[in-house]
Amino acid sequence: MGESKAISYVGTISLLAVLLGISAVGIYLAYSTSHPIVSANSLVLQSFSITPASSTVTGKVRVNSNSQLSTMRLYVNGTYLGYYNYSYMRSMMSSMMGSSYPYEYSMLYSASRASMPMFANYPFMTNRVYNVTMMATFGDGSTCYSYVMVHT
Repeated sequence: MGESKAISYVGTISLLAVLLGISAVGIYLAYSTSHPIVSANSLVLQSFSITPASSTVTGKVRVNSNSQLSTMRLYVNGTYLGYYNYSYMRSMMSSMMGSSYPYEYSMLYSASRASMPMFANYPFMTNRVYNVTMMATFGDGSTCYSYVMVHT
């Protein structure tokens, strides 16, 4: 007789744990559908190239952000070469994309001696591999990095 009570007691506890687990999943799913899950800010560098003759770095940058992009700094092989300030584009970005976050978009990136004077001090050469790193700073103060290896 003692064994059947113990088995029913374990069964009741197991059933209660399963029901609580299902309830917790239901509450989470209800919350997540009404409150979108916000991912961290991120950058992805795609199709980057370096033209040594004109000292030009070009490529496509994919941005996922929870706030507006403020600046993007460029480093090549660890050497800081300059930055672009995107703060002035806030009103244009808001009108194009609306004010709701997160933002997800792609943009073309191009930097040269004309746009970043520090390029004059950095000679690009053919048949070399360069580590191109971008550091983005967003309106909420957060930063993120992305890099790509480029062969000239």
